[in-house]
Amino acid sequence: LYRRLWPHLRPHAPVLALGLGLLLLSIPATNFHPIAWKYIVDDVVGKRQPHLLLPAVGAMLLVQALGSALGALRANLLEKVGQRLVTDLRNAAADKL
Repeated sequence: LYRRLWPHLRPHAPVLALGLGLLLLSIPATNFHPIAWKYIVDDVVGKRQPHLLLPAVGAMLLVQALGSALGALRANLLEKVGQRLVTDLRNAAADKL
């Protein structure tokens, strides 16, 4: 199956690689939220250091926003590649018929 699809995927390989790279960046960024809360609860609240609360929450929100933006960009890119692949396959089927 992959051998038959590869000629149609090859023109889109750079965008697929970019989508994979964005996936590898966005997933850890969106999973940063629990790690930040652990730090806030253990170090900021537990050790009574309220001056660290604002930077910790700011970093958490910044990383979460970055992860969401990268995830949206990845989804958009891969959706376009998927649509172009389907178009290529339909054109190849029509040419063959």
